[in-house]
Amino acid sequence: MKTSILYVLLGALLISCEDIDRSSSNLQAIKEGSILFRADNLDASFQDDGRLLISGDTGNQSIRFSISTFNQMGLSLGGQNFQDNIAIYEDDNGGIYTTATPEAEGQLNLRLNIDNSVSGEFNFTAINLSNGESKNFSRGFIFEIPINNEEEVAPPIIADDSFVATVNTVPFDLIILANAVSNGQLLISAQASLATIQLNLPVATPPGTYDLLEGTDMFGTYTVNQETSFSSSGVLIVTNNENDLIIGSFDFITANGFQIVGEFAINY
Repeated sequence: MKTSILYVLLGALLISCEDIDRSSSNLQAIKEGSILFRADNLDASFQDDGRLLISGDTGNQSIRFSISTFNQMGLSLGGQNFQDNIAIYEDDNGGIYTTATPEAEGQLNLRLNIDNSVSGEFNFTAINLSNGESKNFSRGFIFEIPINNEEEVAPPIIADDSFVATVNTVPFDLIILANAVSNGQLLISAQASLATIQLNLPVATPPGTYDLLEGTDMFGTYTVNQETSFSSSGVLIVTNNENDLIIGSFDFITANGFQIVGEFAINY
């Protein structure tokens, strides 16, 4: 009988002294003073309301944290501010134990790592709100669980150079399309047999709608029979300007009454 008790005590001691696995992401704790909880499945992500959700489960049990603030030491669980940061334990029978009650208690030390993972230490006593039972977790560790909210990177937009326009509703018969960048300005030049349309704008112009006016850094011109007239009113709409590709449209009236309307895609 004494030998059996000794083996039980020795087993409990070995479990309680088991170190955290620091070779990979991990969430573990000692339940009820002697039972090791070590998660097989891990997740961390920011929710739409800005809270950080951290979870680990063994397949039939789970520990979850819902955190309103992070990257600081000493977050309280339970007690007076029980709704700020919450720990939840679900047992293998579906029983829910939570610190979202003043009767619960605990603490979580949480750190955001430079590789966008989260680590920390915790202990808490959670309450089953349906029957008042409690579960205690001590010597808890969270180790380098990646936060899985990385934004999907959209593939770069690719387009061939193009330019279509009308002059007083007559199609502009494009022959040569050219562009140049000088002193931070982008010059787009479209030439027909007897006329030229030019757009001048800052090369770093972000998407948006802009006035095309003579005397500013954003204007259009129309040249016919060697006579150039500047835009007296009109707009330029930039829909994309990244990776040295600008896409947009324009509609302006020159001082001598030409209305120039068109759209373009230019690799510069």
